Amino acid sequence: MGWMVGSVTLRDASGDIADYLNNTNNSTCLMSSQPCQYGLINNMHVMELVSGFSPLILAGIFAATLSSALASLVGAPKVFQAVCKDNLFPGIHIFAVGFGSNNEPRRAYVLTFVIAVAFILVAELNAIAPLISNFFLMAYALINYSCFDASFANSPGFRPSFRFYSMWVSLVGALICLAIMFVINWWTALLTFVINCALYVYIHRSKPDVNWGSSTQAHLYRSTLYDLLRLNMLEDHVKNFRPHCLVLSGDPRSRPALVDLVLSFSKNVSLVVCGHVIQERKPEHAKAFLQQRAVYSYLHKRKMKAFYSMLSSGNLRSGALSLMQCAGLGKLRPNVLILGYKNNWQTEKPRKVIDYFNIIHDAFDMKMAVGILRVQGGLDCDTLELHTISEGGDDNLLSEQVILEEDEDDVDEDDDDGRSDSESVDEDVYKSCTDLEKRDAKLGRATPDEASPQTASALNSVLPSSATQCVRIKGQLPINRAKLHSANKFHRKQRKGFIDVWWLFDDGGLALLIPYLISQSSLWQKCKLRVFFLKGKEEMDDQQRNMAALLSKFRIDYSQMTVLDSYENQPSQQSISVFQALISSWREKEGFPAKSGGISEAELLTLKNKSLRHMRLAELMKEHSKDSNLIVMTLPIPRKGTCSAFLYMAWLEMLTNHMPPVLLLRGNQTSVLTFYS
Repeated sequence: MGWMVGSVTLRDASGDIADYLNNTNNSTCLMSSQPCQYGLINNMHVMELVSGFSPLILAGIFAATLSSALASLVGAPKVFQAVCKDNLFPGIHIFAVGFGSNNEPRRAYVLTFVIAVAFILVAELNAIAPLISNFFLMAYALINYSCFDASFANSPGFRPSFRFYSMWVSLVGALICLAIMFVINWWTALLTFVINCALYVYIHRSKPDVNWGSSTQAHLYRSTLYDLLRLNMLEDHVKNFRPHCLVLSGDPRSRPALVDLVLSFSKNVSLVVCGHVIQERKPEHAKAFLQQRAVYSYLHKRKMKAFYSMLSSGNLRSGALSLMQCAGLGKLRPNVLILGYKNNWQTEKPRKVIDYFNIIHDAFDMKMAVGILRVQGGLDCDTLELHTISEGGDDNLLSEQVILEEDEDDVDEDDDDGRSDSESVDEDVYKSCTDLEKRDAKLGRATPDEASPQTASALNSVLPSSATQCVRIKGQLPINRAKLHSANKFHRKQRKGFIDVWWLFDDGGLALLIPYLISQSSLWQKCKLRVFFLKGKEEMDDQQRNMAALLSKFRIDYSQMTVLDSYENQPSQQSISVFQALISSWREKEGFPAKSGGISEAELLTLKNKSLRHMRLAELMKEHSKDSNLIVMTLPIPRKGTCSAFLYMAWLEMLTNHMPPVLLLRGNQTSVLTFYS
């Protein structure tokens, strides 16, 4: 229609028939001081002039106006209702309510009517026409671009039924709409852009909990697959080493401290997979699906950037081996296995202790590094005692698995006295916790895991096992405060202190790299590195200078370095007695068959020197690192087949018992540090 009118009408015309007869066109109009009153740009009734029957034009305008108005008055409220249901913007949820069997958005109808009347009352439609036209053109441009983007992402779900559809036609259509916007009015076009960009930025930052199956998601799948394939073709380099961790955490909700510590050095840029082995032959698949959804919801709420992998197996070792073999994809596979320390190894069934010991060897056989974390009091917090108080004051103890969630204000910076702000959480202390004042007076408000062994024993004597301090958090039932603190131990900023690195053997540098990465975390920024070495064959001063130069080349920032020269001394008789007590129940004797994996006398004699060295090393650690925030120590590993599981666990018990959190770490002899940046 536009081409037809333009072919028979001038842009500016005087309306004088003499100009047409004399072939002077619009020269009279252009030379006159008066503006032209006719032509395409000046005459609003030009369609009537070129038409064969002018009343038909008026009828068409009225029909088109009424149909467009009715479509907007009916269609716009339904679109607005859908937006309100998705809760994209605050304060608009009241318009999401529908009425009647067809769920009619009556409130949105009223709102649309009020807006339409308000613009009509302006009484100057030409003033608002450019803005309205730009809004429509922006909508058309976005629809065209959405079609192009969905086609470009190669999403199988986008299957246009139009036979002659072309993604490039959609792109050209979007560009033409944008161009026409600026042709109509440049400042209304800019205003439209600003409004749309503001809406997009708000939705992008607020991250509403909706899933539209957008083309952005399709692009994410496509780019991720493409990058993984590219990564698979690249050779590994020591400068790009990242500790990708497989954490045998079970359900992450039951061992949050273990996952939190790993995330503190993965720094959200390394792969973290939480492995969960369900020791069942025939698991319930529906239950497993719900479990997976619940875990990912927990990880999201706790802001843990990790994956969750669950499988069923007859025993822990075979399940862990399957996870080590199958976790990851291509080059993005775990290279570090992280376990929690087995606190109950002395009372556990021998078969399970041996399986735990063999998992460590299996990891080394698969060229993986191994880390074992021990926190005094244990990592498990899956079952918490929830207290409800009846009117008579009696306690009803319930057992329920809960997700520990503290307020965001409760994970703020720790005080200099070592007491975290989480201890000042708004709480309701119930009358049943009668020992609260006694505990505070005796411990000076120290938490159980921060207290010394003597203080911890005093705590145990004061508090019965089922009546520790109780707190109420976010409307939950009261829970055990000590377990809450232990669960969130590494989820809050740490108090000012030290991260002690006991680098005993050269394992490729992982035992140095991990504590350095931990110290760079915002939660550990108050903690400085202290490095401890064992004296070698060199003179102490020479070795200290060489180690300082080595750390400087590795660009490892430390506050103190100590070379210990008393490592070869004999341990005290008290340490020997403690060690003998640890292994006494596992020594092979009458009634304890050799096939169960007990400690033989020949084994004790062969590994006597190693046992003595570990006892002496435990004494040195208690002397130098008993007050540190975290200890990272090289994990001792005996040769396969020379040491039983129970003797090995006794070594670890000596090194980690009554100590701050200890991370025993051993690389796979692959270099992870380099002099070159």
